[in-house]
Amino acid sequence: MSETIVMMSREQGFLNTFFSSLSQFSFDKAKELADKERDAIKTQVGSVWNSMLSCLSQLALAEKSYVSLSFLASKGFLRKDNSLKSSYELLRSEFRKTDELGRSSSLSSSVGRGDSTNEKLLADLSGQLTHFASVRLELIEFYEKMHSIGSTRVGTCEELHNQILTITKTYQDHLRDRKSVV
Repeated sequence: MSETIVMMSREQGFLNTFFSSLSQFSFDKAKELADKERDAIKTQVGSVWNSMLSCLSQLALAEKSYVSLSFLASKGFLRKDNSLKSSYELLRSEFRKTDELGRSSSLSSSVGRGDSTNEKLLADLSGQLTHFASVRLELIEFYEKMHSIGSTRVGTCEELHNQILTITKTYQDHLRDRKSVV
């Protein structure tokens, strides 16, 4: 029992440090933290925690690219760089898988095969990060549209306004749904 508590505290401590680094725009430090933690638990291949660490490492890279707005720069004649969108789409998919893995692991643990608290926490976090990646994808589209309107004068501010209202409503609906579940 105490081993589970220590393990949980270590993971929560890691998550606090990781997300604190992201909030301070220390993306390289956050990635390094995730990579080191993943290397430290290599024996737990296939675990929810290992899967989460892989996703968090990629999230740090995606956030670094997102904050730099490099996705707005053109790659060449009439070509856009869609690699950031692809990264967030992959992250959304991986977080969804981690959420499902954590929930199934949590269910099997609660039936009598161990402590489900950790898996439940990771599943909940994965669900939130799935939504986060979805919102980032919508915001990338918003910024691309804003950039296009600004540079080509094709489109209106009304379109941007409606798009941001839709994104905001989606986010508020998600928060309301999460509160009703809790």
